[in-house]
Amino acid sequence: MAFDNSRFTFDPWKNYSGVVMEQGRVQLDSDWNEWHAEIARRIQAGTLDIMGHAAYPATTPAAFQITASSGPDTVLIGRGRMYVDGLLAENHGLPANALWDPALAELSGSPQPPPQPPPTPGSTNTVNFTQQPYYPCASLPTDTGSYLFYLDVWTRPVTFLEDPNLIDKAVGVDTTGRLQTVWQVKYMPAGAYTCATPDSQIAYPAGSGGLVSTNVVPNPSVGPCCLTTGTGYTGVENQFYRVEIHKGGPGSDAPSAAGATFKWSRDNASVETGVTAITTGADTAGNPASVLTVMSLGRDQVLGFSPGDWIEILDDWTEFWGIAGILCQIDSISVSTRTVTLTTTIPTGPTTAGATPPSFPVNSSGQTDATRNTRIIRWDQSGTVYKVNGAQLEPWCDVSATGGAIPVPASDTTLVLEDGITVVFSTTSSGGSFNVGDFWSFAARTADGLPEFLVDAPPRGIHHHYTKLSVVTFSSPASYPDCRTPWSCSDQGNCGCCVCTVGDGVESFGKFTSIQQAIASLPKSGGEVCILPGRYYEYVVVNGLSDVVIRGCGSQTRLASPSMRLGAASASERSAVTRQQWPYGDHHRRRITAHRAALLRRGSRRWRSWHSARPSFAGQQVVQRQRHRCRGPGRHRLDPACYRRRGRLTVEDR
Repeated sequence: MAFDNSRFTFDPWKNYSGVVMEQGRVQLDSDWNEWHAEIARRIQAGTLDIMGHAAYPATTPAAFQITASSGPDTVLIGRGRMYVDGLLAENHGLPANALWDPALAELSGSPQPPPQPPPTPGSTNTVNFTQQPYYPCASLPTDTGSYLFYLDVWTRPVTFLEDPNLIDKAVGVDTTGRLQTVWQVKYMPAGAYTCATPDSQIAYPAGSGGLVSTNVVPNPSVGPCCLTTGTGYTGVENQFYRVEIHKGGPGSDAPSAAGATFKWSRDNASVETGVTAITTGADTAGNPASVLTVMSLGRDQVLGFSPGDWIEILDDWTEFWGIAGILCQIDSISVSTRTVTLTTTIPTGPTTAGATPPSFPVNSSGQTDATRNTRIIRWDQSGTVYKVNGAQLEPWCDVSATGGAIPVPASDTTLVLEDGITVVFSTTSSGGSFNVGDFWSFAARTADGLPEFLVDAPPRGIHHHYTKLSVVTFSSPASYPDCRTPWSCSDQGNCGCCVCTVGDGVESFGKFTSIQQAIASLPKSGGEVCILPGRYYEYVVVNGLSDVVIRGCGSQTRLASPSMRLGAASASERSAVTRQQWPYGDHHRRRITAHRAALLRRGSRRWRSWHSARPSFAGQQVVQRQRHRCRGPGRHRLDPACYRRRGRLTVEDR
């Protein structure tokens, strides 16, 4: 799938940050598409710089969390947002289970603030692996081995053929397209991989090694009416060419069905239409052939379908599976019935995920599945394809003999597309290969008779981004350690050091809403708790732990007694510390609380000297405090520099 564009002009090396419209000028799609590309690149780069390669935020702690069970094998995928190479992947969950999110003002599968304690994964707050929205017919392994489950994130174009709602009924024609971020949870044999294995050392599906260069070949001028010198692009129309890999693999020195193949379009593969029915009929020679009922036969004779054209039939499922459609040749066209008769038949039986060639099921009336958005795309290769041999042109292949696709030649071979435009395929390394869906696009203009020159250009897409989620072993019981990377807010450059985060649910959102709960979740070996900006009304006890670090966000993080909370008038709220937490007796505690409140009301400085002399929680001795950091009236804030206990921070209520 592609858009009906004039050209693509975005170049990140130019460091453009915006597009400025000038008065009285012609508006071009390329200008505003470049503006969108600049903004999208800025967002992705900024997110990558902040979040790192892959991380999930504290606002959606269950994002893509894997939960597995055996007998029968089941894998559940948690709802929420995750960022991979700066791209946002969001698992919304099932629409029926969405709740109102006051933070984003929308129905959401992961509304704010996150519930505490975290709910147990189940059918209402997860998505089953076999029911992923962008991975149809996904299935789990049937053995008891170990598998690495990972997330695959990529972007695909969407037109009105995939989403009819893009057409305003008042207008009646399509006006724009969309870019959709697709996420898929997949798996591979774990082997020696563990959660400690960096993503860079995991053999995810290999990226493309393909490169393409474009040029022109001299053609002699013929006749007195020739408009060009014959040394460049000789076409009479401005075009936006697209070269796309149909079958993956390496190139070959001679035309071979075993290697990679490609197809090309002079209109960026934008001549397309939907298929509503597939029936069996006969071609003009009387042979069995498939008859396609289509939504449109094209805008005109140039941007439409004609006998002899090569078309590709595909749908959403083939696109999500990462396989190409079926190339077929048109035998005849019926304008009155809006049907296209092919020269062969195409499979319409049951579908098998990832099977090649794919099948396009129909019902008893021959109607296609509307949810799969079956469609056809016109490609412009035809007849004999030539290669350049010095000053001569030699046949490379006949498209009719190769099934409609052109074999990709070795890196030293130049092929002629049409009108003097040539392409050369190569790879980034010896033995490199091409992937299905790799594409390159370039414009050709009649004003100067030249195309855009690509020099060993990598494909513009499709680019996949991967990160590990869990290593699942389908034993009894199943094991599924969490391999995801959490992201925490940074304070003074210490990003990612927090074991857990605490938010007040108003100004910030963390894994916990209580500091005491966060401390209770730490192992006995300790850890770091980051308290996000907000107001926290509680007593904090550190008992039985070592090497505990509690970090706030400066004056933005404020800690106060529960009695200071507005409306905290009940005896239970004023007596939040139990005898076990406060071993000096209720009488002593009541005296301290009353004395502290009186001093704070008067703004007396005696409070600080008296407060620093009293024992800390858990009976530990408070060392000499840093007075220059703790001067001023009592402000109920968390300042880790004020109190230190044997190298470990102690939260004090002051």
